[in-house]
Amino acid sequence: MTGKFSLPRIGCRIACVVLSVFSFSAIAAEPLGGVRIRYEKELLESVTPFWEQYSIDREFGGFFSCLDREGRVYDTSKQMWMQAREVYMFAALYNSEYRQKRWLGIAKMGWNWIFAHGRKAPGDYHLMLNRRGEAVEDTPSGSADFTACFVAMAAAELYKAIGDAAYRDEAKACLDVYRESCVRAERSVEKFPGRIVYRQLAHPMFRLNVMLVLHDCGVGDYGTEMDAAIDEMRLFSDSVTGLVYERRLPDGGIDMDSQDGRFVNPGHSLEGMSFALHRIRKSGRKDHLEWALRSVRALGEFAIDPRDGGLTYYRDGQGKPVAKFEAPLKVWWGNCEAASAFIQAYELSGDKWFLDAFKSLDRFNFTHLKDPRHPEWFAYAAVDGCQFHSYKGSKWKTFFHLPRHLFTCIEVVKRMENRK
Repeated sequence: MTGKFSLPRIGCRIACVVLSVFSFSAIAAEPLGGVRIRYEKELLESVTPFWEQYSIDREFGGFFSCLDREGRVYDTSKQMWMQAREVYMFAALYNSEYRQKRWLGIAKMGWNWIFAHGRKAPGDYHLMLNRRGEAVEDTPSGSADFTACFVAMAAAELYKAIGDAAYRDEAKACLDVYRESCVRAERSVEKFPGRIVYRQLAHPMFRLNVMLVLHDCGVGDYGTEMDAAIDEMRLFSDSVTGLVYERRLPDGGIDMDSQDGRFVNPGHSLEGMSFALHRIRKSGRKDHLEWALRSVRALGEFAIDPRDGGLTYYRDGQGKPVAKFEAPLKVWWGNCEAASAFIQAYELSGDKWFLDAFKSLDRFNFTHLKDPRHPEWFAYAAVDGCQFHSYKGSKWKTFFHLPRHLFTCIEVVKRMENRK
């Protein structure tokens, strides 16, 4: 256990049961209009103010992401994904109907710090810096450069907000760096002739994510390339079960002889489905929609915990053991991204199964991940939903997945309300 939590283990279990019963009755019958109001309140009165108040480094610039339950900093390291994600989110909120001038100021401050200290060349950034902005770590050679993805998204939202072509050009440069890094990461290594260099779902999935943002922000027209990214994502699907695997063999197909090949990360796959559904809503591609709906349902049926609720973290596609100690946890980002996919699938299909799946995760999230005493949410819950840690942010959790989920769901519900 890290830090102190207010409930002992047995008391925690009892509280989980009580809260679950209360939440089931309160949330299960809630109309979608109530979901929208609740999500707006959570986004604007709890989550966003938490990061505004505690994450800004007012001495050196940039953001702290390692924050405990009450917002105190416990590590001053600055992971570049987290820096760029926070810039992106504040800029995106500024560009929304909830626009607050101070959000643009926060985004610009964070961008200036990233650009001054983290940038090595156009589109190319360090991975980790210390508080003062000195480089600590880079993306390993031969790995896909996901830092470029999040910096691209941040630059695009600032371009939309301000109109300065420098942001547009940097967003394009970052996308180019990411594309090139994916090619390098999937290149065979002759030194180890028996090694399988898998194709990674994350590569087309995050390319789609970045292009969606750049496209919506007016950086460029990526329609054809976005549809091609979805076609590439489809290659990771099992034609029989509908499951979406994290890796595939270079010549096609899934490697069913290894744990790596059979690895399914349901929250990650459903995050990809959320991106795909966003594009499909605008493209109208029937073949893409049929694939996405089938995959979302297959992943939901496979991964929603029927006993304790929430989305299981790591799974083996054939039900074999998963040799990862964190596999049983319920993780905030996976639950958020899955719920976003479910509500978008409901919007596009009208199939009540997706609405029920959304409400199932919504119930779990607000019962077990939302902090009942302080703003923001916990990162993880145990398999039974009980809490076992006390932090709100880390080198891998910041102002991103949760607010993006809340905002996405608000937009979906508003579109459905406007169609009535």
